[in-house]
Amino acid sequence: MRILSYWGNIITLSIFVIFLSFSHTISAQNRDIGIGLGGLSYTGDLQHQYRIVENRPAGEIFYRHTFSNALSLRGAIMGGMLQASDHKPIDDFAAARDASFDIVLLEGAVTLEYHFLDFLNSKSWVNYSPYFFGGVGVFTFFGDEDKGNTYRKIQPVIPFGIGMKYLLNEYWQ
Repeated sequence: MRILSYWGNIITLSIFVIFLSFSHTISAQNRDIGIGLGGLSYTGDLQHQYRIVENRPAGEIFYRHTFSNALSLRGAIMGGMLQASDHKPIDDFAAARDASFDIVLLEGAVTLEYHFLDFLNSKSWVNYSPYFFGGVGVFTFFGDEDKGNTYRKIQPVIPFGIGMKYLLNEYWQ
């Protein structure tokens, strides 16, 4: 029995990846190399709501090329641990299923970022900007080898979201 459907994986990883707790970038004109630390959390068939205590460690390295103060292209590799189980079933089906997973997840993605305010301009009166990002990528996972060929090991992802960037100084954003 499949724990997660194909589209469930895409939606779960696209929407519920909790990341970007901290990030530091090294800038060279219009290029950034950075790292990020954060956490991963699963919401889906096995766990129907987000719980902060279920977060597991994750990390990221990225390269960003800035075309203008509004538009950037970002490539990133992210890895972290992810787990969920039916240990507290919400219905009879979940109790009978008694499913779980505990994996290491790796994701590579390319995203386009659009910043709504010109916060990178040294003459700008704002040092923050809301932004949108969207792109494509793939992920793979390791662990739960006893599941056999139940899952495809490489699957697509569609990362997208909104956020807020704050420019502390020329090196930190």
